[in-house]
Amino acid sequence: MKQLQFLFYFFVILTVTLYSQDAITGTWELIYVDPQTMSDTDPRGITNFKIHFTNRGKVFNLMPDEKLTENSHSADYTYEDKKLTILDGDNEPYIIYVTFPDSLKMMFNSESGTRIFRRLLGENAASQIIEPKSLQLVRTDKTVNHDNYEIKYDTTDYSSLPLFKRLTGTWETIEYREVPQGEMPPYGFFNDIWVFTEKTIMVQNRAGSDTVQISYLPGKEEIFVTAGNQSLDAWKVSFNKWGHMVIDISGGKVLLKLITKETASIPEIPLKVVLLKMKGEG
Repeated sequence: MKQLQFLFYFFVILTVTLYSQDAITGTWELIYVDPQTMSDTDPRGITNFKIHFTNRGKVFNLMPDEKLTENSHSADYTYEDKKLTILDGDNEPYIIYVTFPDSLKMMFNSESGTRIFRRLLGENAASQIIEPKSLQLVRTDKTVNHDNYEIKYDTTDYSSLPLFKRLTGTWETIEYREVPQGEMPPYGFFNDIWVFTEKTIMVQNRAGSDTVQISYLPGKEEIFVTAGNQSLDAWKVSFNKWGHMVIDISGGKVLLKLITKETASIPEIPLKVVLLKMKGEG
């Protein structure tokens, strides 16, 4: 009888352990980060990285455009009773408390706030190339949480339109690239709003209340901008596979994401620190 009881309890413990492991095993995409005060934000922004848990106690962090390979860096992990412990070499163990609102959503809860992940489906989910996103919200007087933060973007394919018609609309800054060393603002760059009409560009500076308006003429793969001193500058314009507009300006590149083709009014969106790559960082 005692042997039967032991086997029963052993089976129960094993079942619970396997269930806990199964809950977290797989690939997840970061989709939300709690707003932080300006001084606590990451000046390089936070992207929607992927985190992959194997059923053998290994965890991998992967960038949105990164595939899982045998050379990908991994750490060890344990997961039990809602407690995830990351063991990475000689570093101190990192403990995160985890909850699962449903089978497709995972929440990390720590002193710095909540992070929400969604499960990526498919056999090779860890190697899926996903659209890079900017997630670092800034805490302001206007309450933003994971129930009301999401921005609705226009994801229509406008690639068949001529350049000036493709440009027209209201765009959000999502990333800066190739910024010269030493030119990063103390808290990074913000998600400024760019409004393109047929002849003008209006840029709403999220770091202050000023708005800049300039005139432009569209070319084939560039726009000719009249600066404040009336000199004419050529900005190369292209679009990546996600439909993001990439503007090559002297001193770096700005990536914009289309919110709406409407230009009459600027939609109210939460303040974010956008992604940033300095010159030479690829």
